[in-house]
Amino acid sequence: MRVRLTRNELLAITDHTEHGFKTKLRRDQWGLAYGGRYTGARAWYGPEDAVAVHLISTLAKAYGGNTAALMTRVFGDVVLAAIAKAEGDCTVDAHFAVVDFIAPDGQRAYLACGAHDATPETIAAELAKSYLVHGFVAERVIMVNISHLIRTVRTNAAQLGIDLTVPFLPAPESDEFLELMSPYAELPGCIVELRNVKQRDAMARKIGARVRARAMGQGGIGHQRRSRSLWAAA
Repeated sequence: MRVRLTRNELLAITDHTEHGFKTKLRRDQWGLAYGGRYTGARAWYGPEDAVAVHLISTLAKAYGGNTAALMTRVFGDVVLAAIAKAEGDCTVDAHFAVVDFIAPDGQRAYLACGAHDATPETIAAELAKSYLVHGFVAERVIMVNISHLIRTVRTNAAQLGIDLTVPFLPAPESDEFLELMSPYAELPGCIVELRNVKQRDAMARKIGARVRARAMGQGGIGHQRRSRSLWAAA
């Protein structure tokens, strides 16, 4: 059975007060899984949303709150893939990496990927595929241990009496996960230029809303405390 969280539970698990949450929301320093940011008092949330909130807090140490939230929303598909990978194999920690690019004229671009893909060879290959960003060079790689964030979410939830031992997402190679993530194929390219990031944010939010609906097993965004997910045992 997939556990759904209330907003109060989500905030408690991510170490946020109501005031702190509203402040971040007002400053555009808030984000959720699936590229979203809306956090209604009567809506339901998944543990992957809690991971996304913790990811923003971690990335903020390098980027500041606004850019950290933007990176988490814009690359929501990569965040979900990293969570699925972490849940699919608990013997090795999974990581989420953001590669910062800079051009000679000072323009910036970003690429998000798993840790094993943040190699010079892979970065060069992505640059070669993205004809609009020729001339960019990788300036730095920011890496976050997603498995550690998942453990933090589970520990915090357990202290509230919430059992999150069920995997947050299906295994990354499973048909369920591939079906869940299929709408993200509409997102263009892997490298996002800073000047195009708002457009990408809007697109990721629209696509993510459809993916969230699938993940939550919705008609609407949930009408019961617990519901059977796409990947729950029959």
